[in-house]
Amino acid sequence: MDEERKHSRWEDFELVHIDDDLIILMVTKMMVQELDDQISFESFSSATDALDYFNKSKDNQRRWLILLDLNMPGMSGWDFLRELAKGDYEKRCTVVIASSSVDPRDTDRANADALVKDFISKPLYDNKIQNVIEKYGPA
Repeated sequence: MDEERKHSRWEDFELVHIDDDLIILMVTKMMVQELDDQISFESFSSATDALDYFNKSKDNQRRWLILLDLNMPGMSGWDFLRELAKGDYEKRCTVVIASSSVDPRDTDRANADALVKDFISKPLYDNKIQNVIEKYGPA
């Protein structure tokens, strides 16, 4: 019964990590699998690819918890947020900025964005990932 509950908890919910550092993406995936192997996880090293993924998935009922790096080549995290806001994602996306930035302007800007719910600093240790999942993941 507990396994069924776990599965259904994540059935329509996905953790998506967007970061240009492939090692960080790999480590996050391993940490997430260790925490709960029922968590649906996707990762993208390009914000453009992630945006395409969300746009192609627009018609399904899935909700997303997004870990988003800010400083990436091409489309930055800020650019990604601006494009995401153009779609109808506010009710389906919870964005947590995961950045090594120590610039208080980034924190202020994140706090002012309707899609952003939190700002955590890198490195992403397993307790940070667990806290984000517990706080913003499915009930």
